[in-house]
Amino acid sequence: MIYISADYKGDRIRLSLGVTAPWRSGFSLRESPDNLRAGPMKSIAQIPNWTGLTVRQAGNLPAPYICVVGLVMLAALLRYALGLVAPNALTFAAFYPVITLSALLWGLGPSVFAVGFSAVVAWYAFLPPQGSFAIRDLDTAISLFLFVSSGGLIAYIGEAYHQALRKLVQAEANRRKEEEKRSLLLREMAHRSRNTFAVAQAIVTRSLRNDPAIAETINQRFATLFQGSNGDA
Repeated sequence: MIYISADYKGDRIRLSLGVTAPWRSGFSLRESPDNLRAGPMKSIAQIPNWTGLTVRQAGNLPAPYICVVGLVMLAALLRYALGLVAPNALTFAAFYPVITLSALLWGLGPSVFAVGFSAVVAWYAFLPPQGSFAIRDLDTAISLFLFVSSGGLIAYIGEAYHQALRKLVQAEANRRKEEEKRSLLLREMAHRSRNTFAVAQAIVTRSLRNDPAIAETINQRFATLFQGSNGDA
């Protein structure tokens, strides 16, 4: 089963994508000083400021290319079983889900590998003459060409998806940085306003030390003005 989850909590995000057994894989994001690096799937890392995306295997599971090999072998077994029931079943039908899943989970490299490996397996095991890489007729060549072309298109779309996701991550990082800058600016302005208010009160108190009632009235008006400006901010 494929799962995709993303949730926000404060200034942190949890993002995961993968499949369950037998080849549970996915990606996660983790903050690091220079770059993002992979983290255990069981504890998706929180990212206060994230600028990229790393696609990886989860936990101690095999690398994506090993998973692709296993998925292609499963697809070949499925195609063999279908051939026993329906000998005229499409040769490459069982391999398209493998390419699509590889493109969705791992991006361009593993999905292109899935296309090539699936084409080799299907060519040798299911295209006539079976057990040979010989191309018997034009129909076989066209079928193989269309499968590789379609698989390449799926891999390209998967890579475009990952690029769009990286841009989304970058946009979110930029937005958070801008929010932090605005928050810092507001805090600095408030701090300077308090300092200016304190200086003004000191000047009034010092200048009107012989008339403390007037000084107190002016200082209260300053305080009201300062509180009002802070309330508007």
